[in-house]
Amino acid sequence: MLNSSSLSVQNVAKVVLNEYLEPLEVSQLLTIASSSPFCSKFRKYFSESGVVFEELFFEVINRVSQVEPRFTFAYLLDDLDHLKDFPDEFQETRSLTKALVRGAYQKFSSRVRRLSRLCADKTTLYQTITGFQPSIGRHFVAFHTISTTDPEEPVRLLIYLAGTSENVTEFINDDPVIESLVGHQVIVLSKGYENEFEMIKAKIDERIEGAFKGYKYFDQAWNEIKAVPIDTAQSLRSFYRNYVTAVLEVYEKYFKEQPENSFEGNARNLVEAQCRQKWQSYLNQKAYTLSSASTTTKVATHNFDCCVELLHNGVLAARAYGEAKNYELVSGHLQLFSKWLEDANFRPHKIDGNPPELAFMIAPSCPSLLQRKLELKNIQFIPSPKVPSVKPPAPNPTKKSSVNVNADDKNSLTKVFKGARIKEKIGLFRICG
Repeated sequence: MLNSSSLSVQNVAKVVLNEYLEPLEVSQLLTIASSSPFCSKFRKYFSESGVVFEELFFEVINRVSQVEPRFTFAYLLDDLDHLKDFPDEFQETRSLTKALVRGAYQKFSSRVRRLSRLCADKTTLYQTITGFQPSIGRHFVAFHTISTTDPEEPVRLLIYLAGTSENVTEFINDDPVIESLVGHQVIVLSKGYENEFEMIKAKIDERIEGAFKGYKYFDQAWNEIKAVPIDTAQSLRSFYRNYVTAVLEVYEKYFKEQPENSFEGNARNLVEAQCRQKWQSYLNQKAYTLSSASTTTKVATHNFDCCVELLHNGVLAARAYGEAKNYELVSGHLQLFSKWLEDANFRPHKIDGNPPELAFMIAPSCPSLLQRKLELKNIQFIPSPKVPSVKPPAPNPTKKSSVNVNADDKNSLTKVFKGARIKEKIGLFRICG
């Protein structure tokens, strides 16, 4: 909420923090730029405050809804299978989920027709919700509120659980409250449509092509990938598992030891242009200058594709980081790049008068949900089609007119070659030309 594009939502977040926490704790939270340390301190401060989580949760929803009616909250639990190994945490999670489900039913009862349970083994469902690729064999459950007074009114709260069907069923059915509210309302989705199979296949193929096209055995590998059959009779989960397994076998056979292709475009120029625009107010001052690296730059042990420095009287004031890919961005790129930025002490906000730092990811395309995740982490996506490098043409030798390097006349040369037994017709005349 503090990073929301809505100023009214940001203000609500700050008000809530000030009401429940000490001023020093609020100040420390507001100055943290990275998500991991922020979440750690956030949990610590609120656990020590004694606040009841579900009460605070619904209070925040209510306050935000008053200033931003179309704002939606989501509670995602993506570790249900792992929690099975920790009975206490599993039960604690069930209790919290029950409180949220029951609270949603009570808080929104005047506007809610039902709470629904949505079960599916569709890869695309989870990816749409979270932007991340699920593990094979996962099942998903969603609880959500549905307005009866206004079909266009947005959903206030989404609660998502992910795990195997066995664990999800146990999680719901073993608690009578949760089971009574959502257990009897099931939406069954189809196994998948042919265009969905083709979309998944195209994404995987583009990934391989962008990373390894041009290698010695690429054509042979590409033919083997294209020959992998598509069985639309299977579920999306089964198709995804089978197709990925087949492609990985091709990868292991031809590309396992090969580095991925470098970005085929002008990523550094794009990043520098963005920096000049974002830092324009500073560059208008004589004390500030821009320094762009022409090669990869190592910062905090990581080699960034692009690095631009904003200098104040020759001293580093802020950095801009950039990473480029030859194919559509995936969530793994964001996770890795975010970790690199955290290690580099990335400062996306203006602190103590220092300019904010910038971060960019460049690729031909990026899913809309993943692009939103980039924005939440203060990373800007720059769309850029691949621009294959063009080798300069080999110079064409042009025929030059002959030049007589012998400045002496015939009589002088005759004296020089006298006694060398070079016949005048064959030797002397040809030298003189």
